[in-house]
Parts: sequence; C-alpha cells; structure tokens
Amino acid sequence: MPRHSPVDYDVTAELTATHRVGFLRYTFPASDRAHILLDAGNVQGESGAVTDVGVRMMDAIHVEGFVSTYPKYVQTYDPGGAVNMYFFAELSKAPASVDAFTATGIQAKIDSATGKGVGLADADSLSFDGARGRAG
Repeated sequence: MPRHSPVDYDVTAELTATHRVGFLRYTFPASDRAHILLDAGNVQGESGAVTDVGVRMMDAIHVEGFVSTYPKYVQTYDPGGAVNMYFFAELSKAPASVDAFTATGIQAKIDSATGKGVGLADADSLSFDGARGRAG
C-alpha cells in the first residue's frame, strides 16, 4: 500500500513496497543549501554488522550499490546466514559535486567506494542547487 507523508524539515516521503522491493521518493523544500548523504556502509536499523558494501555514481543522476550484512532477524532462523541488499537511485538533478567517503575519510572527486563505512557525499554532502525538487 503506497504511503505519502511529510517528514522532518518539510521533506515529503512517498513509500511503497512489494515482497522483495521497496520504492521511495523524497521531495525537498527549496533551499540555498541542499544536501543528500548516502551512507551505505554502516549499520542501519536491524541490519547487523556490515560485511561488504559498494556504492557508485553510474552517471550524473544514477547511483547503484549493494550492502552485505548479517541482520539480527536472520540470526534467529539462519545462524551464520547473510543477506545481500541491492539499491538503485535516480536523482531529479545532477549534484554539483560528488565525493566518496570511507571509514578513513573523504576521497575528493571520487564517485565510488567499497568496503565498510562507505558512502557518497560532497565536501560540504552531495550538494545541489536548492530549487524545490525530487531526489529519487
């Protein structure tokens, strides 16, 4: 069942899912400072320990990646089991700049990263001009 609701900072989140896929779309308010931070390499919710991760800009507006983890809910029925999750994002406009980050720091002007603790950001965090718009 699709959901549409405002979240913090006047951001609107639209969510829907099937048994194996989730779709999300976020709409942000107009601002002179707009940022998106894609943190793929750290524990999120019940994900458990992250064992491997990769994220990359495919082109100016498309992002893809994966996270391998051992979620807490899997530990109950499949000791030692792992889950691989894949993601894809389409941005409504190209970021002004993209940097990768890892557990050891920011890698300027790099649009991909692998390993624990990675994600994409910019020197300020995936920076956009602030006209109201969608990011995915």
